[in-house]
Amino acid sequence: MPDVRPRQASLAMARRGGPVFLRVLGAELYKMAVGPRFWFLLAVVSAILCLFSVPVSGTTGVQSAVIPAGMVGALLTGEDYSHGSTVTTLSAVPGRARLLLAKMTASALAVGSVAGGTLLLVQWVAGPFVDAGLEPMAGSGVAVMIFGTVTALVLTNLVRAGLGVFMRSAVRAVVLWSVFILGIQPVGWLLLQSSMLLDYLPHSVLILLMGSDAMPASGVLSQLWARYVLALSWAALVVVSALRKARTVAV
Repeated sequence: MPDVRPRQASLAMARRGGPVFLRVLGAELYKMAVGPRFWFLLAVVSAILCLFSVPVSGTTGVQSAVIPAGMVGALLTGEDYSHGSTVTTLSAVPGRARLLLAKMTASALAVGSVAGGTLLLVQWVAGPFVDAGLEPMAGSGVAVMIFGTVTALVLTNLVRAGLGVFMRSAVRAVVLWSVFILGIQPVGWLLLQSSMLLDYLPHSVLILLMGSDAMPASGVLSQLWARYVLALSWAALVVVSALRKARTVAV
Protein backbone atom coordinates (compact mmCIF):
# COMPACT_ATOMS: atom_id res chain seq x y z
CA MET A 1 0.00 0.00 0.00
CA PRO A 2 1.55 3.34 -0.97
CA ASP A 3 2.51 5.75 1.73
CA VAL A 4 0.15 8.75 1.53
CA ARG A 5 1.79 10.72 4.33
CA PRO A 6 4.08 12.80 2.06
CA ARG A 7 1.10 13.83 -0.07
CA GLN A 8 -0.92 14.69 3.03
CA ALA A 9 1.98 16.71 4.41
CA SER A 10 2.32 18.68 1.19
CA LEU A 11 -1.41 19.42 1.17
CA ALA A 12 -1.21 20.60 4.76
CA MET A 13 1.68 22.89 3.90
CA ALA A 14 -0.30 24.27 0.96
CA ARG A 15 -3.23 25.04 3.24
CA ARG A 16 -0.94 26.98 5.56
CA GLY A 17 0.12 29.05 2.56
CA GLY A 18 3.87 29.16 3.20
CA PRO A 19 5.44 27.28 0.26
CA VAL A 20 2.52 28.16 -2.02
CA PHE A 21 2.85 31.85 -1.27
CA LEU A 22 6.59 31.75 -1.92
CA ARG A 23 6.05 30.07 -5.28
CA VAL A 24 3.41 32.63 -6.25
CA LEU A 25 5.69 35.45 -5.11
CA GLY A 26 8.51 34.01 -7.20
CA ALA A 27 6.21 33.80 -10.22
CA GLU A 28 5.19 37.45 -9.82
CA LEU A 29 8.81 38.56 -9.46
CA TYR A 30 9.67 36.57 -12.60
CA LYS A 31 6.77 38.25 -14.43
CA MET A 32 8.25 41.62 -13.53
CA ALA A 33 11.75 40.53 -14.50
CA VAL A 34 10.69 39.58 -18.02
CA GLY A 35 8.29 42.49 -18.50
CA PRO A 36 9.85 45.50 -20.26
CA ARG A 37 7.10 47.78 -18.94
CA PHE A 38 8.17 47.15 -15.37
CA TRP A 39 11.83 47.72 -16.22
CA PHE A 40 10.91 51.01 -17.90
CA LEU A 41 8.84 52.26 -14.95
CA LEU A 42 11.51 51.29 -12.44
CA ALA A 43 14.12 53.02 -14.59
CA VAL A 44 11.96 56.17 -14.57
CA VAL A 45 11.73 55.99 -10.78
CA SER A 46 15.50 55.68 -10.53
CA ALA A 47 16.07 58.53 -13.02
CA ILE A 48 13.76 60.88 -11.12
CA LEU A 49 15.46 60.12 -7.82
CA CYS A 50 18.86 60.75 -9.41
CA LEU A 51 17.68 64.01 -10.93
CA PHE A 52 16.37 65.29 -7.59
CA SER A 53 19.19 63.75 -5.60
CA VAL A 54 19.47 64.41 -1.88
CA PRO A 55 22.95 65.94 -1.82
CA VAL A 56 22.32 68.21 -4.80
CA SER A 57 18.96 69.85 -4.17
CA GLY A 58 17.88 68.77 -0.69
CA THR A 59 14.91 66.80 -2.04
CA THR A 60 14.56 63.27 -3.33
CA GLY A 61 11.97 64.00 -5.99
CA VAL A 62 9.43 61.75 -4.31
CA GLN A 63 6.64 64.11 -5.41
CA SER A 64 7.23 63.03 -9.02
CA ALA A 65 8.52 59.50 -8.43
CA VAL A 66 5.25 58.39 -6.83
CA ILE A 67 3.57 58.37 -10.24
CA PRO A 68 5.72 55.71 -11.99
CA ALA A 69 6.21 53.85 -8.71
CA GLY A 70 2.46 53.53 -8.28
CA MET A 71 2.02 52.43 -11.88
CA VAL A 72 4.12 49.34 -11.13
CA GLY A 73 1.59 48.15 -8.56
CA ALA A 74 -1.41 49.07 -10.70
CA LEU A 75 -0.05 47.13 -13.68
CA LEU A 76 0.75 44.05 -11.64
CA THR A 77 -2.72 43.80 -10.07
CA GLY A 78 -4.93 45.36 -12.72
CA GLU A 79 -3.62 43.89 -15.94
CA ASP A 80 -5.11 40.45 -15.26
CA TYR A 81 -8.56 42.02 -15.20
CA SER A 82 -7.82 44.21 -18.23
CA HIS A 83 -6.53 41.27 -20.30
CA GLY A 84 -9.16 38.82 -19.08
CA SER A 85 -6.54 36.40 -17.76
CA THR A 86 -7.73 36.38 -14.16
CA VAL A 87 -9.52 33.04 -14.47
CA THR A 88 -6.41 31.39 -15.92
CA THR A 89 -4.25 32.83 -13.15
CA LEU A 90 -6.62 31.76 -10.39
CA SER A 91 -6.77 28.21 -11.76
CA ALA A 92 -3.08 27.87 -10.90
CA VAL A 93 -3.14 29.80 -7.60
CA PRO A 94 -5.29 28.68 -4.65
CA GLY A 95 -6.81 31.82 -3.17
CA ARG A 96 -7.42 35.27 -4.60
CA ALA A 97 -6.25 37.11 -1.49
CA ARG A 98 -3.01 35.13 -1.51
CA LEU A 99 -2.44 36.01 -5.15
CA LEU A 100 -3.07 39.72 -4.52
CA LEU A 101 -0.79 39.68 -1.48
CA ALA A 102 1.97 38.10 -3.58
CA LYS A 103 1.51 40.73 -6.28
CA MET A 104 1.67 43.55 -3.74
CA THR A 105 4.73 42.06 -2.09
CA ALA A 106 6.53 41.64 -5.41
CA SER A 107 5.84 45.19 -6.59
CA ALA A 108 6.75 46.66 -3.20
CA LEU A 109 10.04 44.74 -3.13
CA ALA A 110 10.93 45.91 -6.63
CA VAL A 111 10.10 49.57 -6.00
CA GLY A 112 11.70 49.64 -2.57
CA SER A 113 14.91 47.99 -3.76
CA VAL A 114 15.29 50.30 -6.75
CA ALA A 115 14.50 53.45 -4.75
CA GLY A 116 16.72 52.58 -1.82
CA GLY A 117 19.60 51.42 -4.00
CA THR A 118 19.43 54.53 -6.16
CA LEU A 119 19.40 56.97 -3.26
CA LEU A 120 22.22 55.19 -1.43
CA LEU A 121 24.30 55.13 -4.61
CA VAL A 122 23.70 58.84 -5.23
CA GLN A 123 24.58 59.67 -1.66
CA TRP A 124 27.76 57.57 -1.83
CA VAL A 125 28.89 59.13 -5.11
CA ALA A 126 28.03 62.74 -4.29
CA GLY A 127 28.72 62.57 -0.55
CA PRO A 128 32.28 63.95 -0.71
CA PHE A 129 31.00 67.07 -2.48
CA VAL A 130 28.31 67.93 0.08
CA ASP A 131 28.76 70.98 2.28
CA ALA A 132 28.34 69.48 5.74
CA GLY A 133 26.79 72.71 7.02
CA LEU A 134 23.73 72.53 4.77
CA GLU A 135 20.85 70.62 6.36
CA PRO A 136 19.09 68.42 5.44
CA MET A 137 21.56 67.82 2.62
CA ALA A 138 24.04 66.25 5.00
CA GLY A 139 24.08 64.51 8.35
CA SER A 140 21.14 62.69 9.90
CA GLY A 141 18.64 64.51 7.69
CA VAL A 142 19.74 62.46 4.69
CA ALA A 143 18.98 59.16 6.40
CA VAL A 144 15.51 60.37 7.35
CA MET A 145 14.82 61.57 3.81
CA ILE A 146 16.04 58.37 2.18
CA PHE A 147 14.03 56.13 4.49
CA GLY A 148 10.98 58.36 4.16
CA THR A 149 11.22 58.43 0.38
CA VAL A 150 11.46 54.64 0.12
CA THR A 151 8.52 54.26 2.50
CA ALA A 152 6.45 56.78 0.55
CA LEU A 153 7.11 55.04 -2.76
CA VAL A 154 6.34 51.59 -1.35
CA LEU A 155 3.10 52.76 0.25
CA THR A 156 2.08 54.53 -2.96
CA ASN A 157 2.80 51.33 -4.85
CA LEU A 158 0.58 49.33 -2.48
CA VAL A 159 -2.24 51.88 -2.66
CA ARG A 160 -2.19 51.88 -6.45
CA ALA A 161 -2.11 48.07 -6.46
CA GLY A 162 -5.23 48.09 -4.29
CA LEU A 163 -6.92 50.56 -6.63
CA GLY A 164 -6.12 48.20 -9.51
CA VAL A 165 -8.35 45.61 -7.83
CA PHE A 166 -11.17 48.05 -7.10
CA MET A 167 -11.13 49.53 -10.60
CA ARG A 168 -10.44 46.14 -12.27
CA SER A 169 -8.13 48.00 -14.63
CA ALA A 170 -4.55 49.23 -14.43
CA VAL A 171 -5.34 52.23 -16.62
CA ARG A 172 -8.33 53.36 -14.56
CA ALA A 173 -6.33 52.97 -11.33
CA VAL A 174 -3.51 55.12 -12.70
CA VAL A 175 -5.92 57.77 -13.97
CA LEU A 176 -7.82 57.89 -10.67
CA TRP A 177 -4.70 58.41 -8.57
CA SER A 178 -3.25 60.94 -11.02
CA VAL A 179 -6.48 62.93 -11.00
CA PHE A 180 -6.37 62.93 -7.22
CA ILE A 181 -2.78 64.18 -7.12
CA LEU A 182 -3.06 66.76 -9.91
CA GLY A 183 -6.67 67.82 -9.50
CA ILE A 184 -8.44 67.09 -6.24
CA GLN A 185 -5.68 68.20 -3.88
CA PRO A 186 -4.99 71.54 -5.62
CA VAL A 187 -8.72 72.25 -5.82
CA GLY A 188 -9.03 71.36 -2.15
CA TRP A 189 -6.29 73.84 -1.30
CA LEU A 190 -8.11 76.60 -3.21
CA LEU A 191 -11.41 75.82 -1.53
CA LEU A 192 -10.15 75.28 1.99
CA GLN A 193 -7.29 77.78 1.91
CA SER A 194 -5.58 75.66 4.52
CA SER A 195 -2.43 73.69 3.84
CA MET A 196 -2.68 72.21 7.33
CA LEU A 197 -5.88 70.32 6.42
CA LEU A 198 -4.42 69.13 3.13
CA ASP A 199 -1.41 67.70 4.97
CA TYR A 200 -3.71 64.95 6.22
CA LEU A 201 -4.63 63.77 2.72
CA PRO A 202 -2.90 60.57 1.49
CA HIS A 203 -0.52 62.04 -1.07
CA SER A 204 0.46 64.99 1.12
CA VAL A 205 1.28 62.89 4.15
CA LEU A 206 3.45 60.61 2.02
CA ILE A 207 5.57 63.61 1.01
CA LEU A 208 5.86 64.64 4.66
CA LEU A 209 7.68 61.38 5.38
CA MET A 210 10.89 63.06 4.17
CA GLY A 211 11.16 64.68 7.58
CA SER A 212 10.37 67.90 9.37
CA ASP A 213 13.58 69.58 8.18
CA ALA A 214 12.76 69.05 4.51
CA MET A 215 8.94 69.23 4.72
CA PRO A 216 7.77 71.21 7.76
CA ALA A 217 4.20 70.91 9.02
CA SER A 218 2.24 72.25 11.95
CA GLY A 219 0.15 70.58 14.60
CA VAL A 220 0.36 66.87 15.24
CA LEU A 221 2.14 66.26 11.93
CA SER A 222 5.14 68.26 13.12
CA GLN A 223 6.16 64.95 14.72
CA LEU A 224 7.70 62.39 12.36
CA TRP A 225 6.09 59.43 14.12
CA ALA A 226 2.63 60.93 13.58
CA ARG A 227 3.32 61.24 9.86
CA TYR A 228 4.22 57.56 9.64
CA VAL A 229 1.16 56.51 11.62
CA LEU A 230 -1.14 58.48 9.34
CA ALA A 231 0.58 57.31 6.13
CA LEU A 232 0.47 53.67 7.21
CA SER A 233 -3.19 54.05 8.20
CA TRP A 234 -4.16 55.43 4.78
CA ALA A 235 -2.27 52.63 3.00
CA ALA A 236 -3.66 49.92 5.29
CA LEU A 237 -7.20 51.13 4.63
CA VAL A 238 -6.79 50.56 0.89
CA VAL A 239 -4.72 47.37 1.13
CA VAL A 240 -7.02 45.61 3.60
CA SER A 241 -10.11 46.67 1.64
CA ALA A 242 -8.51 45.40 -1.59
CA LEU A 243 -7.69 42.03 -0.01
CA ARG A 244 -11.31 41.69 1.08
CA LYS A 245 -12.55 42.82 -2.32
CA ALA A 246 -10.29 40.31 -4.08
CA ARG A 247 -12.25 37.46 -2.49
CA THR A 248 -15.53 38.50 -4.10
CA VAL A 249 -14.75 40.59 -7.18
CA ALA A 250 -16.08 39.12 -10.41
CA VAL A 251 -13.55 37.84 -12.91
